[in-house]
Amino acid sequence: MFSKISRYRNIPDVAVRDAKGRVLASKSLRLLPEVAGTFLHRVEEVDRLDHLAFKYYEQPRDWWRIADANPDYLSPQALLGHEPRSTLLLPLVWDGSMPPWSELEGATPPWSELLEALRRALGVEGALLGPPEQPEASVEVVQGRPLFTLLPTLRGELDDSVRTQEVMPALGGALAAEGVSFTIPVRAGEVRRKEVRPEKVDAVTWRITALETRRIYTFRHFPGEALLQVYESAFRYHWILKVIYNTQMTSAAALQVQIQERGFATRQPTEVRRIGKPVVMPPRT
Repeated sequence: MFSKISRYRNIPDVAVRDAKGRVLASKSLRLLPEVAGTFLHRVEEVDRLDHLAFKYYEQPRDWWRIADANPDYLSPQALLGHEPRSTLLLPLVWDGSMPPWSELEGATPPWSELLEALRRALGVEGALLGPPEQPEASVEVVQGRPLFTLLPTLRGELDDSVRTQEVMPALGGALAAEGVSFTIPVRAGEVRRKEVRPEKVDAVTWRITALETRRIYTFRHFPGEALLQVYESAFRYHWILKVIYNTQMTSAAALQVQIQERGFATRQPTEVRRIGKPVVMPPRT
């Protein structure tokens, strides 16, 4: 019934009953064997499993040995990268006013709408944000539109007009290293210090991000005076978007157009291909 080199030849026979009650001879379920002592072959564009079997085992019908040794791939086409199913990794950027906590306040994030639209798109089998080990976005706080500017005078302490609860404690520590000292009374509970992020921009400039008030303060100090500019804070999100799609039904360029039409910027995508990737080659038996 089976040839001498068939992988089913030594599988035990079993008797099964069909829908009409007849007892038929069949074969037991074939389990994948454990493969040891392997070496790797790098996939090339022209590879075929029967060609690889002939190259390594001198028997093209032994292609199934290679398939057995690579159980993560459900078909020879997938193993060698010849199937139309492809994976696209796309760096994604979104600039918007929605802060990270807005989702907790009941707002629908635009990236959720993007994922839903992609999953409904023709030829797309799946879409998700971020690799499994880091699914959350990287959030960058950036300077938005200017709100107002203050010009206080430095006379050992800052003028009362700029004693803003969020920025002053940060400035106190940040400017101490520059020889500018001042004392500001702060009552307990007025300031959440963990929400204030001072950052030195250059020799005379500090930028302070106060997430609680959603503002950015740019402070420049010169002999005898200081310039305090207040900006609205904006939030820039960075992800890696993973899209699994059928190359016969859509393309990477078409997917990028859909993404950009929804207000997201994209960077150079990466196509996950099997060319150059390893194939486990089992030992010759």
